Amino acid sequence: MAAHKTVIQFPRPREATCSGRDVGLLDATTAKLQATLDRGQALREEIGELMRRDDTLTKEFECRLTNGLGMIALRLSSQSKAAATPEATRQLTSAAHRIIAIGLSRGWPYSFHR
Repeated sequence: MAAHKTVIQFPRPREATCSGRDVGLLDATTAKLQATLDRGQALREEIGELMRRDDTLTKEFECRLTNGLGMIALRLSSQSKAAATPEATRQLTSAAHRIIAIGLSRGWPYSFHR
């Protein structure tokens, strides 16, 4: 998105009815208004950049969380295959399925099958 800079221009008096002091005051006020507009524009740009950065960090967090859940589910699944008792196999498989359910609720495009 292209940055749009707002500029306010006040016409100078055409008649010599204003004193030099009035013109100076008008110029000073115009300069202050322009400086305020410039600061506002800079802040809008900074907010936009911070929002983009926040979006990037959120996506990175989601990716890492998804990867971590996937690793846990795979580990539980592999442990269930090597379990010594049927009860241990059932418990580990159940835990892996719960982790997979969490992942699916977070938008995993895949699931793990035994």
